[in-house]
This record gives sequence, C-alpha cells and structure tokens, in this order.
Amino acid sequence: MNIYRLEMFKKRYLMGAIIVIEILLDVLELLNVIHVENGVDTIYSFWQMLSWIFIVGYCIWDYYGYFYLCNDTMLLLSPRSKYEILKKKGVIYFGFMMLYFTLGLVRYLALNQFSMSLKMKICGIYFISKIVAVISFLFLLIFLLQLIKNIDNKFLALLTLLIIGGVIVGLEAYFLCANITSNSDITWIIGVVDGKKGINSYACILPISFINENEGNVVESFYIITVYANILIGFVSYVLSKIMYKTKKYNYVAL
Repeated sequence: MNIYRLEMFKKRYLMGAIIVIEILLDVLELLNVIHVENGVDTIYSFWQMLSWIFIVGYCIWDYYGYFYLCNDTMLLLSPRSKYEILKKKGVIYFGFMMLYFTLGLVRYLALNQFSMSLKMKICGIYFISKIVAVISFLFLLIFLLQLIKNIDNKFLALLTLLIIGGVIVGLEAYFLCANITSNSDITWIIGVVDGKKGINSYACILPISFINENEGNVVESFYIITVYANILIGFVSYVLSKIMYKTKKYNYVAL
C-alpha cells in the first residue's frame, strides 16, 4: 500500500479546490480586477485567514480521526506502524502547505516592487519560518494525539488536545511577543499579514507579525528567535512522541 498515493487521492478535491481559488485570486489581483492598495487586498486577506484556519483545522481533525477515532480502515490495516503512518500523512500536509505558501509568496513579490537582493532575502526568511513552523506543528500534533489516546470520551479527548495545544502555542506567542516588543517601536498582530511593512512569523502554527514603525524594510519584521522557538517545540514534541509510542500501549478500536 502506497500511503502517499492513498492520502493524496483522498484529499485531491479539497486540496485542489484551495489551490485553484488561491491561483484565481492571485491572477485577478495581478490583472487589477481586484483592487489592491499598498500591497494589501481585503478580499485576499480574508480568504487567507479563512483558508489557513480551515487547513489547520482539517489537518487536526484528519489526524484525530485516524489515530484516536480509528475511522480509516485502510490505513489501520497497513502493516506499517501507526507512528510511521502519522509521519507519512505529515509529508502530504507539509507539501500541500508549502505549495499554498509558495503561491502566496509569488503573489506578494509580484505586487510589491522590491530589489532583487531584497526579494532573495524575503524568500529565504519566508521559507525558513514556514518550513520550521509546519514541522513543529505536525510533531506537536502527533505528541498531543498520543497524550489523549487513552482518554475514553472522544469529545473530552478532542477538547483536551485543543486546550493543551492552545496553551502551548499561546505561551510561545506570549514569550515571543514579550521579548521582541520590548522595543517600544515594535508592534505585533495575530493573523495573516502580507503588506509592505511586515510578513508573518509563527508561534508554532499561529501567524504573528512584528512591525517596526521606524523601518521601511520588510526584512526587519523577521526575528530569528521565532524560528529557534519553533525548532525547540518541534524537537521536544518529536522526542516525547517517540518515547510515548515505544513505551505506551494503545487500543486501535474504532470509536
């Protein structure tokens, strides 16, 4: 059984629809059909916010359904370990999210007049921050799923996952905002931002933008501490999830 092919087949319409809408909005903006002011478009920003919430929510539900609810018979019958399948599912989500991000980057660079050297810097920090954030999120999710696996009530289990995950991400966001905004000239906002003054950093999977009002360079909105924090969360989550999978016993009966 080819796990990658199976997962892509099951999600082809959903992922395809999101990518098509993303491309359509990009083209409409580049053709000036949709009004854009200072690189910011309300329709596109609203779409990015909703689509990102949906992508993350769907990923959580898909993982929860497979590992906790055991509602995917084909994957459960696979001779591969459940942990390996979780990682393979993660590869599909990682690839999809990076394609989604890449389309957004192409649009961003096309709409804003940056020098070539600045574009290269933007591409570098854009992909570094997003790659680390997505990997951190996926390993945190795998760890949390194992943490709740032996909770008998499926609603309580899902609630526990969301609360613990929310607390971890919230504490990371608080730590980052408190440290970075100690300079009074720097402000922060939560949510997708793609204007000229800043691009997204991440507290795990939560998009945050740090904006220095005294700087016109978009690169100044990136802080490497956000990458370090996500690497730490991803590494700790990976180690704990490996230990738990090897030392705990789980019941894979459909709920």
